[in-house]
Amino acid sequence: MSKLPAFQKEQPILVTGYFKRNLGDDLFLKVLSERYSFNNFEVIIDKKNAKYYRQISNVRFIKKGLLCKVVNKLLKLVSPAGIYSLLKYRYLKVIEIGGSVFTQRKGQRGVDFMRNYLAINSENYFVIGSNFGPFETQEFMQAHRKFFQQITGTVFRDKKTVSLFQGVENVRYAPDVVFNLQTEQIKTVPEKVPYAVITPIDLDFKDVSRDPKLAERKDFYLDSIIKVATQLVDDGFSLKFMVFGEEQNDRGISEVLLNKLAQMRPCANLEIIETENIQKKLEILKNSSRLISTRYHSMILGWLFQVPQLVYIYSDKMLHVIDDLYPTQSYCDIRAESLKNVDNGLFCKMGDVQLASIIKRAGLQFSYLDKFLEVKPVSTQ
Repeated sequence: MSKLPAFQKEQPILVTGYFKRNLGDDLFLKVLSERYSFNNFEVIIDKKNAKYYRQISNVRFIKKGLLCKVVNKLLKLVSPAGIYSLLKYRYLKVIEIGGSVFTQRKGQRGVDFMRNYLAINSENYFVIGSNFGPFETQEFMQAHRKFFQQITGTVFRDKKTVSLFQGVENVRYAPDVVFNLQTEQIKTVPEKVPYAVITPIDLDFKDVSRDPKLAERKDFYLDSIIKVATQLVDDGFSLKFMVFGEEQNDRGISEVLLNKLAQMRPCANLEIIETENIQKKLEILKNSSRLISTRYHSMILGWLFQVPQLVYIYSDKMLHVIDDLYPTQSYCDIRAESLKNVDNGLFCKMGDVQLASIIKRAGLQFSYLDKFLEVKPVSTQ
């Protein structure tokens, strides 16, 4: 790796995103820390999550404790930016790395205040790994078009999003950030008893990026998962339910599914993965024999680890990425209550040549940051 410029050693870079112990978003940080071995990234997190994030190296985590909250409240009396009005002197460079971070909330007209504030007060602002929407108004979209024109560079993870910002020179496309994961560091364990992993979501959970009508499909979704899972049990598979996000009730819906299956198949080997160890979760996913994915990044990891999988789609962001990268993926669209692309079997996996091409292109997620840092990145494979 080439030598880091002297000014970069002195000036930390603020990394923002959705960092609340959600496996998909946490993998963004893991990839970032693996790609650049120097330690000049800082993330501000809730104090309650500090212990969890210690497992990610090469990133310094700043805890939002009581003092931070008090200072922020006092500073908001004189500036709507609160504590960020001080932090702007520490962070001249900002990396925003996340997935569905540009969604329009009810009543929102333009760019979030803090996002706009950081962009105005930073020398460089990078957006990595996201998609745009859902959104309702052209006013919202045009405000972000101006925002993306003003910052250093943006790399989106689906072609549909990029098409919304045609003509913006510093907007690019590359496959998802998680395709840059260093998979050789994840152990391959010889299979003793074949098992399938299920990554469910709670359709009752309200989120700005989810259609509220999804709750109406809950019975269909659960019944469909149960039907496929029961067949897997009958075929000799153990089942492991993996929690991606605690705050979005993944555990609660996993318990519902497990209890239903336990009643139907009392002898089935069922468990909910309790560990919060990111590496361990990746090992479990990599060594699975089948994968039922409703979580977006479970789908990405299924492709990356080449595990035969069935995908349950709950949003356009998943459909767009399937269209971009693997159009023959078998999936069930929860919204339409229909199965697609199952002619060649319910579970399918990505081929070697196709995967290698995607991994190579996924490195372009960091194209603007690589150029700025003047650093040759580590290999992703």
